Amino acid sequence: MLPKKISYKATLANQKLDEYTEKTSIARSPERELWYNSNSVSFEIVKALRFKELQIIGGGISIRWLNCFKLDTYKSIKKYMKFDSRFCSMYMSLDYYNRIPFMSYNLAVRKEESEQWALDRRSQVKGMDFGLDLDCKNGTWRDAIKDAREIQLLFNAYNVRFAFWCSGQHGFHFIVPFEDMPQEIKDLQYEKLIAFYKRGAEIIAKRIKSVDLSIYMPTRVLKCPYSIEKGGNVIFPLDEGSFMDLVKGDLKLNKPIEILKNYEIRNRGIYLQGKPDGIKDFFENWEGF
Repeated sequence: MLPKKISYKATLANQKLDEYTEKTSIARSPERELWYNSNSVSFEIVKALRFKELQIIGGGISIRWLNCFKLDTYKSIKKYMKFDSRFCSMYMSLDYYNRIPFMSYNLAVRKEESEQWALDRRSQVKGMDFGLDLDCKNGTWRDAIKDAREIQLLFNAYNVRFAFWCSGQHGFHFIVPFEDMPQEIKDLQYEKLIAFYKRGAEIIAKRIKSVDLSIYMPTRVLKCPYSIEKGGNVIFPLDEGSFMDLVKGDLKLNKPIEILKNYEIRNRGIYLQGKPDGIKDFFENWEGF
């Protein structure tokens, strides 16, 4: 049975993270715990979250602005948030930050710190990845396979470096890293960069109908790679081989222990195809579908 939903407002009325959830919010899941106790998984999550925000939602939790830049902070968050034994999802920001302050685990204090951070946040943003969210709201991720394949082939045609994974139950996420963007795009002001990315997504969405155009806004997050979403699927970065395994049914995202046995996780990373200068070639030469 899934835990009773507890509102964010209700959590703020309490004091400590280990006191504000009902017992039904904790559900022991041996496979989930084994996955998160893997050193290889821990290292890959921390690498993916470097200079990014971690947000956790579900299982009685709704909390953001977690700084997970180092392994010891990851272990601290796991200890206090217990995401290894909750039916929750972890999210990663598209924004990169120079710093995210370490905020108190006392939620009353954290609320005040978050309000101050809201005022300071923009001064600490140093870039934003380009993301695409394929979302078949009335179907499953299998209904988005054709669209995911078309975007994969499009990026591969220009050797774009990108990451993609099944986002859980309804689709796929794609990310092209900010660090690969041409300098003239890196130099855009924050709002103009968001507008530029949205315009690119709108062009793609004319053909790829599952593209969700609602994500182009400040502080947007996508599922965190190498986490397990609340429905039980591993957010597993894909390459050509593992994507084909997924399509054929050989890669079962709801079987984390099988994934640990069948795939090398340590140093796998998330950007499994393409080269850093590929996105420049894409912008210069792609003439549309």
